[in-house]
Amino acid sequence: MLIFPANILALEDSVNGNAILLKIIERTGDSKREYIYLLSKYPLEKIILEAEGDTLTVKQGDIVILRIPLKSSYYTLVCEGRSYSKKDDRITIEVEVEDSNEITVEVVYEMVTLTVDPEFKNVKVYINNLPKRTLKVLKGRKSCWTIDRGVVTVGSGIFATELIAEKTSDCLIVEEDTVVKINWNESNYIKTLKNGLILLLLVALGEFLIVLYTRRKRKNLSK
Repeated sequence: MLIFPANILALEDSVNGNAILLKIIERTGDSKREYIYLLSKYPLEKIILEAEGDTLTVKQGDIVILRIPLKSSYYTLVCEGRSYSKKDDRITIEVEVEDSNEITVEVVYEMVTLTVDPEFKNVKVYINNLPKRTLKVLKGRKSCWTIDRGVVTVGSGIFATELIAEKTSDCLIVEEDTVVKINWNESNYIKTLKNGLILLLLVALGEFLIVLYTRRKRKNLSK
């Protein structure tokens, strides 16, 4: 058994009727990748394709000819114009070889949407190293996101507030459409500064009230 990337060699001219081409096409969203596996045609009469978990197994009867790792365990298979979905977590397809020199199997992966909402427009988001706030990703696979800054300043002057992100990056297994909303907390420095200013204002207000009370008391005594 030989394995060749489909975009490097065209094997049709090398088969000469003694082998069969098994073409595997993996579709991930709008992209696809092809692989060609060269199998001995004899004594093949039919092959059995079994997809379970993240593995596609090619068998002749009970004999395993080939095991192909898949990107995810969420997919449908398309073979000879028919679409096959999992039943009891497995797909089984029997393909008659007969006079055919090529069998094409398409693996169509399920995709879900991962959205990262940083709340602020000036914070850039990267999902799987792509500058995207929303991205279609493989269902059941781990995806990672990151933001380009963990601190933002809101307002200006004495009204400026410094906010710190609870997380600047994370990885998660995405099983369904998911929205990650980044939470921002006021920095301890700003909290301390604000509390200090409030305390100063209260002290100043207290002193002002004392002065005002003292003046009124003096006026009343002078009458």
